[in-house]
Parts: sequence; structure tokens; C-alpha cells
Amino acid sequence: TIARIIEYAEENYRSSITLTDIAEKFHMNTVYVCQLFKKKTGVTFVHFINRLRIEKAKGLLLSTDLTAEQIAEKVGVKNNNYFFRLFKKVTGQTVK
Repeated sequence: TIARIIEYAEENYRSSITLTDIAEKFHMNTVYVCQLFKKKTGVTFVHFINRLRIEKAKGLLLSTDLTAEQIAEKVGVKNNNYFFRLFKKVTGQTVK
């Protein structure tokens, strides 16, 4: 089940995917999905999806001429200020 959830997240990280979406998609209780995900992966779903988005953003920053704002949008982070803070938190570096 966790492998399917991770696969789904990797395919849909560009959208506003939430734990509730995951629970509905896989016909489970939200609390159970949260606990199961943390138990099996060692991180929360939110941490996982944020880390995935930042890893994808790093790749785009290195391989494209897109602006940081465009990249934020492409990886599913709609708020640019949040994207900049999240990037710094995950990588320890600024976007620039």
C-alpha cells in the first residue's frame, strides 16, 4: 500500500495533493494513512511531498531557464514565499 501511495504522490506532486486526497483515493482513514506512512517511511506524508517537490525544483533550477516562481508553480507550490522558505528549510540554501 505504501509503495502505491508513494507512486501516486510521485505522479501527482504537481497538484495540490493532500493526505485527505490520498486517504480517499486508497479508501482509508486519514489518521490511519498518516500513521502508516510515518511508520513505514520514517517521515510524514507532508514532509515526503515537500521534499519531493523541492528535489524536482532543484532539477528544474539546474536544467532550465525558468524563474523560481515558474518552477514553484510547476512543482505544485502555489505560494512563492512559501516555496522560498520551504526550499531553504529542505536544502539549507536559497533558491538563487
